Amino acid sequence: MTFWGCSEKPTEIEIVHIPIPYELNNLSITSSTISTISVNWVVPDSIDETMKPVSYEVRYSDTLISESNWDMARIWQSELRPTSSDSIFHVTLSNLGSNRTYYIGIRFKTNNNELSPISNIIATETQPILQISERYDLGTDFRLWNVKSADLNGDSYNDLVISMNKGTLVGLNNGHGKFESFTKYDNWEFGVIALADCDGDNDIDIIKNHSDIHGKVTIGFNNGAGAFDSTSDFGGGTYTSYVVTGDLNNDGNVDIISLSGRSDFLIIHMGRGDGTFFYMPEYVYTLGDHPITIVLHDFNNNNILDIAVANHSSNDVTILRGKGDGTFYPMTLLKSGAYSSALCTGDFDLNGTTDLVVGHGSGGTPAGSLFVYKNPGNAVFSQQDSFEAKGLFKYMETMDLNGDGYTDIIYASSNPNRIGVLLNSKGVGFNEAGYFSATNTIYGNVPSICLSDVDADGNKEVIVVYEYGTVLIYKNIANTF
Repeated sequence: MTFWGCSEKPTEIEIVHIPIPYELNNLSITSSTISTISVNWVVPDSIDETMKPVSYEVRYSDTLISESNWDMARIWQSELRPTSSDSIFHVTLSNLGSNRTYYIGIRFKTNNNELSPISNIIATETQPILQISERYDLGTDFRLWNVKSADLNGDSYNDLVISMNKGTLVGLNNGHGKFESFTKYDNWEFGVIALADCDGDNDIDIIKNHSDIHGKVTIGFNNGAGAFDSTSDFGGGTYTSYVVTGDLNNDGNVDIISLSGRSDFLIIHMGRGDGTFFYMPEYVYTLGDHPITIVLHDFNNNNILDIAVANHSSNDVTILRGKGDGTFYPMTLLKSGAYSSALCTGDFDLNGTTDLVVGHGSGGTPAGSLFVYKNPGNAVFSQQDSFEAKGLFKYMETMDLNGDGYTDIIYASSNPNRIGVLLNSKGVGFNEAGYFSATNTIYGNVPSICLSDVDADGNKEVIVVYEYGTVLIYKNIANTF
């Protein structure tokens, strides 16, 4: 019997060993700060020469990273090239948000152009900028509205003044940054507070607007011990929405500026230095629709205060340049998007002039947006940048939070109700660096914040009032205020 093909020599199959790229599994955390995370990893010398890394790609995300979503994670570095002596690699990811969890991984390209599997994924948190140091529950029947801080009794410790629906609360500092009790003053209801020496007796008085139809401004005169038993009222315009103080004519006396939210007026009350004030028709200025907040600053560096007012319903900002006698040149308008609701100032780009930031609320365009207006030094602003942030802006304060020399922003927002931190990206924008919410939803809205060194350690704290009677004091644990 013949078997066909049996005399043919079998085909020999050559088995080729293909090296598999080394899988890094020793990526580890070395440190973290409020905005950075440092990692390292080790590549052993024993791996196949063709499989050694020629470049690394580092990616990170605030959600878990895997092979399936690697390309969706953010790239920190994509062409990190080792030197011949490298075996331990160190990388620091920066400009991260504070108090957040980040997932980090790496992969590399080999000498023969292979891609390695992704490394072990590590997770860590950046440090918080702020941490609650004190909490005061004043009662849920109180509706807190505004907060300011100054030394009211001359003991060199900053005290608190809080406006609410049933009057005004004054808390005197016990010398250790704590407030053991609050004194309630009736008949000074909802309103914005300003603190200044109105009568020239070298102690701080309380100025407060009334947001009702009568539109009064009330001054509570300090007796020197932080008590306010004597008051004086004058007209501030129908539904007075805001009040600030400053010396508009450089005579050394405190002047008061109030906004009439329904009549769309700005009214200037010139101080005589003895606790009394006067105004004339030339001290009344027509603004945009529903003026809601105001800042005073010397925008053109001539040692005369100027005024900026956010007009909530006409979607603009009024700029009034001071003449130095309490009157102002014709106003200019900045278009600012819908529902301008908060203002703050600072030299955000370190060019020696004061810039202006407008925050939007109640359906802003886009909701939760900031407009930054750069100042060339003549108070003729031009909008340079806009940024989105979480929440609708209600109040803003400025300070260098992280010690890099640039002015940052702390803001109070609604929807959601919280405070947030925006770190300055060296004059070219802002990064949202964290936000801080009260864990108990019955706290309500965050209508106001202020900055004050209440524990006299040289660093300012953030004082936050919540609508339903709670006061929180946040300590900057990075110790860089």
